[in-house]
Amino acid sequence: MNKQGFTLIELLIYVAVMSLAIVSLASWSLSISGSEQRAVVGSELQAGGRFVAEQVSRQARQAEVIVYPLAGETNSSVKFDLGLPDGVVVSVVDERLVLSNGVDSWPLTSEQLEVKNFSVTNRSSSARQSHLDFALTLVYREAASREYAVEKTFNFSASSRR
Repeated sequence: MNKQGFTLIELLIYVAVMSLAIVSLASWSLSISGSEQRAVVGSELQAGGRFVAEQVSRQARQAEVIVYPLAGETNSSVKFDLGLPDGVVVSVVDERLVLSNGVDSWPLTSEQLEVKNFSVTNRSSSARQSHLDFALTLVYREAASREYAVEKTFNFSASSRR
């Protein structure tokens, strides 16, 4: 018998196989896209934490005196006396870490990074040199979705030179 065209069963099998292939391809594409987004988020968190650690450590090294926290205390902000009238304060303002000198303020974290926790412990044993331990928890926030909300805690130390 000579066949002309496809039977209904053959057509349905073809449509099912092609649908599976398309769904698999779309799923794979979304997975790759999600992996890329997670890598960007991780990179942003690392860069933000590293920048804060560098800036705060620099202020500590240049400080003549650590005004607060006092030796043995923990605080949610730190004040350095650099010989300026108001000193330099690092604190959390509107979920961002900010460095201010009494006149101007500069954000230390980007708009995508929310500061969940910032604590400073003064571990100094003498008045001559201060040793500070910092704990900073950053959360990546994306305006469009909370799908990539990632949290990372950074612990670092700094000492004053004087």
